Amino acid sequence: MQIHSGGLLEATPHAVRGCKGGSNVSRETFAVFMEPEYHSSMDIPASRTLEDTQCAEAERSLPSSVRTISKRWKMGMNFGEFSNATFAAFY
Repeated sequence: MQIHSGGLLEATPHAVRGCKGGSNVSRETFAVFMEPEYHSSMDIPASRTLEDTQCAEAERSLPSSVRTISKRWKMGMNFGEFSNATFAAFY
């Protein structure tokens, strides 16, 4: 949604970490993720820029392990290409 909205909606950096406390502690969660079709366009709105999509201030606040959108997304990519670039950046 961050790319599709040109930065009007921002993704929240997140990570799942194990609990300290041994085997008697469990973590329960219900995550809901939405994604476009694999070959769907990932272009930003014509009235927005790459800088709007992820502003410099937001980039500075990211943990060093998080790759910025500008390092993973290029104009003209579809969702599949963006997904592949994202997986390659993290794994």
